[in-house]
Amino acid sequence: MLTIDRLARWLFLCILIEAPWVYGSTRPWTVDLLDGLLMVCFLLNLPGFIRRRFQRNDPFSLFPVHCLGLLLIVTVGMWYNARSYLDDSFWEFVPLTQPFPQWPGSWDRAATGFQLQSLVALFAGFLVAADMVNESRWRERLWLTMASTGISIVVYGMIQHVFSAPAIYWIDEPVGNTFFGPFRYHGNAGSFLNLIWPILVFLLVRSFRRAEAHLGRALWSSLLFLTLVGAGVNISRATASITVILLFIAFFWVFPHARSRPITISWWKRLILVILAGAFIATLVTVGEHSLSGSHWAQLSSQLTDRNQRLLTYNVCLKTIPEAGWFGFGPGTFSAIFPFHTAYLGHQIYGFWKYAHEDYLQTVLEYGYVGATLWALYFFGGLVMAVIRASTSTLGTTDRVGYSACALALGGIALHSLVDFPLQVASIQLYVAVFIALAWRVPGAGSRSVRSKGSGEPGLAVTAST
Repeated sequence: MLTIDRLARWLFLCILIEAPWVYGSTRPWTVDLLDGLLMVCFLLNLPGFIRRRFQRNDPFSLFPVHCLGLLLIVTVGMWYNARSYLDDSFWEFVPLTQPFPQWPGSWDRAATGFQLQSLVALFAGFLVAADMVNESRWRERLWLTMASTGISIVVYGMIQHVFSAPAIYWIDEPVGNTFFGPFRYHGNAGSFLNLIWPILVFLLVRSFRRAEAHLGRALWSSLLFLTLVGAGVNISRATASITVILLFIAFFWVFPHARSRPITISWWKRLILVILAGAFIATLVTVGEHSLSGSHWAQLSSQLTDRNQRLLTYNVCLKTIPEAGWFGFGPGTFSAIFPFHTAYLGHQIYGFWKYAHEDYLQTVLEYGYVGATLWALYFFGGLVMAVIRASTSTLGTTDRVGYSACALALGGIALHSLVDFPLQVASIQLYVAVFIALAWRVPGAGSRSVRSKGSGEPGLAVTAST
């Protein structure tokens, strides 16, 4: 029997597939769709969520919940007490009557309202994910759903590359030539891939620790190789650099757990590893020669000048932060307020800047010191917790490898946010929320037998932690 709880959770897994595949949830209508689906999922899951919290007393980490709750309060306050809205016909702020003039308010009520909607949906999605990770079978399904979705996007991106697709879905639309998979911007696609392959590392290492899991080892190693090739084909320089950094860390931190006891690596095994590494590098070079990535890297030296528009944007943000103050200009207002602070640059910077291409600076401008601190506690709190638990020797090896995968994924996003805007993309926000929920999972939760009443699926009862 399909209970409401299970329906909500299956819907959440479907949302994890839908979010990146519908243009990466980067367009306004796709964000609205994602927000609506997350709210439906949350409402369906709410009765079971309350029952598990108060009747079964399931473990649940409240720290990230408090951070998101306080962010929600701040955003509601900025929206309700908005001081103006942006008239984009004349690009000027039209004053509004503030209920509390002495308190801070958003400079663009409409933009903050849209951001508020997304924040409510993200909060709802996080609660559903945090509820699911406490049960082994649903935690396993989360891992597999995110991994399979990422792999499907890599395959689709390769197909686009091989057949020189004119647009994302072969539809006549102006998307430029830097799209990959369903993402219009290669940097977003690269950030997403760097969230996916740590999951494949976890599944691969786990398969090596299971007897007779030969098919699993072959499958996950092949898919990991394919995903890494996809990260190399993607023309984002930041993606390639971060992939190399994270792989280096994973080699010394995660892969050693693939063996259950110390073994001596003979010379011929070392030779095989060298051959495999050489084959991987040769594949990247061969494929990259026929993509835009080679020319993109060749442009790097000429772009590192004081005329670089991103560097100029960072400088504008740094100069504007003191004016943003404790509560910022309002969530979602960067594109509205940015042009009013670039006059001193003249024609050195041009075009419409929706994002600062530096998530940390943009967050401080929009949310101020208070909101940026709450976001930092929410995000880096999950990253730090994943690292701590991955390093805790009292936990099982498989659990530690799972936490390591969370740390690698969140660490990659943290690095990419220094030079781009992955945390402004709704689909990536959702996946990050799932990783944070996994990182905050109480160790040992879900290790007992879990069976939904009347589920009719005794084969899904779990007796051991994954």
